[in-house]
Amino acid sequence: MRRLRGTLVHRYVLDKAGKTKNIKLIIPTQINNTAINQSVKDAAKEFIKSGEVKPGLLNSVEMVVRAYDPCIKCAARDLTNKGFLTVEVMDKEGEIVKKLS
Repeated sequence: MRRLRGTLVHRYVLDKAGKTKNIKLIIPTQINNTAINQSVKDAAKEFIKSGEVKPGLLNSVEMVVRAYDPCIKCAARDLTNKGFLTVEVMDKEGEIVKKLS
Protein backbone atom coordinates (compact mmCIF):
# COMPACT_ATOMS: atom_id res chain seq x y z
CA MET A 1 0.00 0.00 0.00
CA ARG A 2 1.31 3.43 -0.90
CA ARG A 3 0.50 6.40 1.34
CA LEU A 4 0.42 9.90 -0.03
CA ARG A 5 1.43 12.54 2.47
CA GLY A 6 0.57 15.54 0.35
CA THR A 7 2.21 17.93 -2.05
CA LEU A 8 6.00 18.12 -2.19
CA VAL A 9 7.41 21.26 -3.81
CA HIS A 10 11.09 21.38 -4.62
CA ARG A 11 13.41 23.73 -6.50
CA TYR A 12 17.09 23.23 -7.22
CA VAL A 13 19.72 25.70 -8.41
CA LEU A 14 22.89 24.22 -9.85
CA ASP A 15 26.20 25.87 -10.65
CA LYS A 16 27.92 25.48 -14.04
CA ALA A 17 29.62 22.29 -12.86
CA GLY A 18 26.24 20.77 -11.99
CA LYS A 19 26.74 20.98 -8.23
CA THR A 20 23.87 22.07 -6.05
CA LYS A 21 24.01 25.74 -5.08
CA ASN A 22 20.58 26.10 -3.52
CA ILE A 23 17.66 23.84 -2.68
CA LYS A 24 14.22 24.97 -1.60
CA LEU A 25 11.78 22.36 -0.24
CA ILE A 26 8.22 22.74 0.93
CA ILE A 27 7.26 19.41 2.44
CA PRO A 28 3.78 18.05 3.24
CA THR A 29 4.30 18.58 6.97
CA GLN A 30 4.70 22.34 6.37
CA ILE A 31 1.61 22.42 4.17
CA ASN A 32 -0.44 20.42 6.70
CA ASN A 33 0.88 22.24 9.79
CA THR A 34 -2.16 24.50 10.32
CA ALA A 35 -4.58 21.58 10.00
CA ILE A 36 -2.47 19.44 12.35
CA ASN A 37 -2.43 22.19 14.99
CA GLN A 38 -6.19 22.75 14.73
CA SER A 39 -6.90 19.02 15.04
CA VAL A 40 -4.62 18.73 18.09
CA LYS A 41 -6.47 21.71 19.63
CA ASP A 42 -9.81 19.98 18.95
CA ALA A 43 -8.54 16.76 20.56
CA ALA A 44 -7.35 18.73 23.60
CA LYS A 45 -10.79 20.34 23.98
CA GLU A 46 -12.33 16.87 23.94
CA PHE A 47 -10.00 15.44 26.59
CA ILE A 48 -9.41 18.45 28.87
CA LYS A 49 -12.44 19.67 30.79
CA SER A 50 -12.36 22.01 33.81
CA GLY A 51 -8.61 21.52 34.21
CA GLU A 52 -8.99 17.74 34.35
CA VAL A 53 -7.16 15.67 31.72
CA LYS A 54 -9.11 12.55 30.72
CA PRO A 55 -7.20 9.35 29.86
CA GLY A 56 -6.61 8.95 26.15
CA LEU A 57 -5.34 12.45 25.34
CA LEU A 58 -1.87 11.24 24.41
CA ASN A 59 -3.20 8.52 22.08
CA SER A 60 -5.65 10.93 20.49
CA VAL A 61 -2.97 13.54 19.78
CA GLU A 62 -0.65 10.92 18.29
CA MET A 63 -3.48 9.54 16.13
CA VAL A 64 -4.34 13.03 14.86
CA VAL A 65 -0.74 13.82 13.94
CA ARG A 66 -0.21 10.49 12.18
CA ALA A 67 -3.46 10.94 10.24
CA TYR A 68 -1.89 13.92 8.48
CA ASP A 69 1.69 12.75 8.41
CA PRO A 70 2.64 9.14 9.25
CA CYS A 71 6.34 10.06 9.04
CA ILE A 72 6.32 12.94 11.52
CA LYS A 73 6.79 10.86 14.67
CA CYS A 74 10.11 9.47 13.48
CA ALA A 75 11.21 12.66 11.74
CA ALA A 76 10.64 14.73 14.88
CA ARG A 77 12.09 12.16 17.27
CA ASP A 78 13.41 13.65 20.50
CA LEU A 79 16.38 11.71 21.82
CA THR A 80 15.89 13.04 25.35
CA ASN A 81 12.68 11.05 25.75
CA LYS A 82 13.75 8.14 23.51
CA GLY A 83 11.33 9.07 20.74
CA PHE A 84 8.13 8.93 22.75
CA LEU A 85 5.52 11.60 22.28
CA THR A 86 5.32 14.15 25.09
CA VAL A 87 2.29 16.39 25.54
CA GLU A 88 2.46 19.42 27.81
CA VAL A 89 -0.88 20.73 29.05
CA MET A 90 -0.69 24.45 29.84
CA ASP A 91 -3.00 26.85 31.62
CA LYS A 92 -4.09 30.22 30.18
CA GLU A 93 -0.88 31.85 31.40
CA GLY A 94 1.25 29.29 29.54
CA GLU A 95 2.37 27.46 32.69
CA ILE A 96 2.71 23.69 32.34
CA VAL A 97 0.13 22.02 34.59
CA LYS A 98 0.58 18.45 33.39
CA LYS A 99 3.12 16.57 31.29
CA LEU A 100 2.12 13.33 29.57
CA SER A 101 4.65 10.97 28.02
